Amino acid sequence: MSSVSSTSSSSSSTSINVSTSSSTLRITGLSTGLDVDSIVEKMLYYDQAKINRAKQDLQILQWKQETYKDIISEIKTFQNKYLNSSLSSSNMLSSKNYSAFDAVSTVSGVASATATTGAVEGTYSVNVLQTAKAASISGNSLFTQAKISSSTDWNGKTIQFDINSDGSSDTSITIDSDFSGSMDDLISLINSKITADSNLKGKISASLLLDSSGTYIRLNSISGSTKITDDGGTGFGSRSIITPSINTKLTDLNSNTNKIMYLNLNYNGTDISITIDNSDGTKKIKDVIDAISTATSNKVTAKYDQLSGQFVIQNANTGSTSALKVIKSMSGYSDTDTDLLSSLNLSTNLSGNVYGSASQGQDAKVTITSPGGTATTITQSNNSFTINNVTYNLTGTGSTDITITQNVDTVFNKIKDFIDGYNSIVDKIYTILNEKRDYDYSPLTDAQKKEMSEDDIEKWEEKAKQGILRNDTNLQNLLVSMRRAFYDAVEGAGISFNSKTLGLDSTKEGKIEFIDGGEEILKNALKENGEKIANLFCKYSSDADSNTKYKNQGIFQRINDIIVKNVGVAGVTSNSAILTKMANKQNDYSIYGSTGSNTFPDQIYRQSILIQKLNQKYSDDKEKYYDQFSSLETAMEELNSQMSWLYQQLGIS
Repeated sequence: MSSVSSTSSSSSSTSINVSTSSSTLRITGLSTGLDVDSIVEKMLYYDQAKINRAKQDLQILQWKQETYKDIISEIKTFQNKYLNSSLSSSNMLSSKNYSAFDAVSTVSGVASATATTGAVEGTYSVNVLQTAKAASISGNSLFTQAKISSSTDWNGKTIQFDINSDGSSDTSITIDSDFSGSMDDLISLINSKITADSNLKGKISASLLLDSSGTYIRLNSISGSTKITDDGGTGFGSRSIITPSINTKLTDLNSNTNKIMYLNLNYNGTDISITIDNSDGTKKIKDVIDAISTATSNKVTAKYDQLSGQFVIQNANTGSTSALKVIKSMSGYSDTDTDLLSSLNLSTNLSGNVYGSASQGQDAKVTITSPGGTATTITQSNNSFTINNVTYNLTGTGSTDITITQNVDTVFNKIKDFIDGYNSIVDKIYTILNEKRDYDYSPLTDAQKKEMSEDDIEKWEEKAKQGILRNDTNLQNLLVSMRRAFYDAVEGAGISFNSKTLGLDSTKEGKIEFIDGGEEILKNALKENGEKIANLFCKYSSDADSNTKYKNQGIFQRINDIIVKNVGVAGVTSNSAILTKMANKQNDYSIYGSTGSNTFPDQIYRQSILIQKLNQKYSDDKEKYYDQFSSLETAMEELNSQMSWLYQQLGIS
C-alpha cells in the first residue's frame, strides 16, 4: 500500500510538459511525472549523431569540390593568358614570342618591318620603286562638282536652279564678269550670292576641293531639293544637287533605278552576274557594296569614298595578275543595267563590251640591301612579304633605312612571367597534396556553430579544411606529368632543359626557378640560340601516336596538352576533362543514388540522399518514442483510476 500511496503522491506533484514537433502539440508527463522530451532526446542521441556525421561528411565533400574549382580557376586563368592562340602577344605556344626584335624606319610612309628568329641584326636599306596594287574600277564623283583651272574661268557665267524640281520656282546666280580674285575668293563670292537669294539661302553651299586630278568647285545640298537646270558652261551639268553617303538611295541618284538590275563582273577570269532588286525603291549604295562582296565571297569588294564621292570596285588580290572588268553582256546572263552604272557614275569610258574606268593590278618592286649584303631588286604581288625572317610592309614609294635589333629582354620577361604563373599553380597543388589532416578539427555541427562567434567558426573551418585532399590521385598525376614535361628530352630541339644551358632548375615541389646567375644564362642563351629555345618550348607535333607526339612536342606544348586533358581547351570549361569532370559533372540522378560515377557532384548527391533517409529515420523514431510514452501515460491513467476506486471501496482517503 505504501508503494501505491508513494506513486500517487509523486504523480500529484509533477509539472506538465508541453512540447511541439513540426505541427504536433504534445502535452506529456501528466500521469507519469516523467520529463518525456528530455528522455526522447537522449533516446535519439545516436540517430542525431549519425545525421551530424553524415552532414560533416557532406561538408568535407563540398570543401573538396570548392578546392578543385579553385584550382581549376587558377589553371584556366593561366591557360587563357599563356596558352591561348587568340592572345598573340602572350601566347607561349607561338614561336613569334621567342624572337622579339625592334625595327625602326628612318622615313615614315614608305616601308616598315618586323623580324623573327633567324633575322640578321643591322640596317636594311629599302627603296620602294612601286607598291602592289589591285585591279579596280572607279566611277566619277557622285558629288555635284565641276573642274576649274582658273578662278576667272567662270566670269560672267550664269547657273540656273530649280528649287522645287518642277520649274515652279526658278532662280539663278551670275559670276561677276570683272571678278579677279583667288579660288577662295570665288567660293566666298558664290556663297554670298547664294545667301543673298532667298530661294537658295539655307538650301545649298559651295566649297573648294583640291586633289591629284585638279581643282573642283563642289555644290553641297543642305536642305530641300535643288536642281541645276542650266550650268551656263561651268561643267556641273543639269542634275540634282545632293550630298551622297553610303545610305543614299539609288533612286536619289537616278530615278530610273526602281527595278531589278544586274551587274556583270569578270575578275581573274571568273564571270559572275550580281542581281540588285530595287523594285521597291529602298536599295542604297551600301546594299550594292554588300551584294558585290557576298556574291564574290569577298574576292571583289566595293567602297564609297565619302571625301571624293567615288564608288570604287576592287579586286581583293594585288599584283600584276589581278584583273577586274564590268562587262556589258555575258552569255547566259541579263545585260548589265546602264541605269545602275549611271547612278554610281560608272557608265563612262565604254569600250566595246567593257564599262568603267579600269586600273590594272601591279606588282610591288623594291630594292633591298641587307646588312653586309648587296642591293637586290625583287618583285612581289603583295605589299607585305617575308625574306630571310624579315617581314616588310610597303606603304608608299621612296627610300628608307630600317634598323633591326634583337630585344632579348622582351622574350626573357615573357618566359619568366610564364614560369611565375606556372609556379603559382604548382605551389598551390603541392601544398594541398602535402597538408596533414588534423582530425581534432572536424566540420562543425549546427549546434556547435550556435555556441561560437563567426571569427571562431572561420578559424576552425580553416583548420578543418587542411589535408582533405592529401595525396589526391588526380592532383598527384597532374603535378607529376607537368614536372616530367620539363625534363623529358624534346627530340629535334637541339637543346635541353637544364641549369647549365638555361639557368633554370626544378625544386622538390616541382617549381621552376633560376639558379644563381641563371637570369643572365637564359638571356645569353636567347641571344645565341633563340631558335633552339623556341623549339624547346613551343615545337609542335601533329603525330597521331601519342608517345611519338609527346617526344616531339616542346615543353610548353606538353604543358598545354596536360592542362587541356585536365581542364579543357583555352576559353572553354569542359566537364569531360579530368578535374572539371570530377568537380562539376553529375551522372547520378537516381532516387537511390546508386548509379553514376564517383565525381564530387555524384558523391554529394548520394550523401544528400543519405541525410534525407537519416532525417526520416530520426522523425520516425521520434514519433515512435512519443507514441510509446503516450501509451505509458494512458496505462498510468488507468492504473490511477483503478487505485482511486479501490481506495473508495476500502474507505481509504
